[in-house]
Amino acid sequence: KAVILRLNSPGGSAIASQEIMEALRELKEKKKPLVVSMGNMAASGGYMVSAEADRIIADPSTFTGSIGVVSVFPYQGDLLKKLHIDTLTIKEGSYMDSTTGVRKFTPEEKVLMQTILDKTYDKFVEIVSKGRKISKADLTDIAQGQVFSGKQALDIKLADELGNFYDAVRVAEDMSH
Repeated sequence: KAVILRLNSPGGSAIASQEIMEALRELKEKKKPLVVSMGNMAASGGYMVSAEADRIIADPSTFTGSIGVVSVFPYQGDLLKKLHIDTLTIKEGSYMDSTTGVRKFTPEEKVLMQTILDKTYDKFVEIVSKGRKISKADLTDIAQGQVFSGKQALDIKLADELGNFYDAVRVAEDMSH
C-alpha cells in the first residue's frame, strides 16, 4: 500500500539517478505513498531520487544534500609519455576521444563539457525545487554541492522529519490508510 525507499548512497551517475526517479514516478502514478528513509548517506544522486518523495525521513547524522554536479577527466598523456607508452586513437567524430585522457580538452570541448554540466545542474535544481516545493532562489543558498546533516536538512526543508527506518515504516503505514 506504500513504498519505503531506504537510501544509503553518496550519489553517482546522473543518468542512473534519473532512471530511478522515472521508476519512482511510475509508482507514484499508482497513487502509492512514497517515503524515503535516509541511512548514513543520501547525497547528490541519492538526494535527487529522494526529492519527489511524499515524505523524507532522515537520521539526524545522515549526510545529505550535495545538490551539485561534478565530472573529472584525468589527463594521462604526460604520464604515458614518461612511461614510454604509445597510444593509437581511431575515432569517428571530432569529440569521440575527448574524454580518453590521452589528450587535453580543446577550449571548445571545455565549453561543451561545462554546458553539459550546467544543464545537468539546472535539471537537478529544478527536480529538487518542484519535489520539495522550495523556490529556485532559496535553493541557491543550499545547493552548489553543499552537504548537510539530517538535522540541518530538516531545518532547510530537504527532509520532513528526523528518524530511522522504523519511523519511516510508521509514516508509510499512516499514509496508506
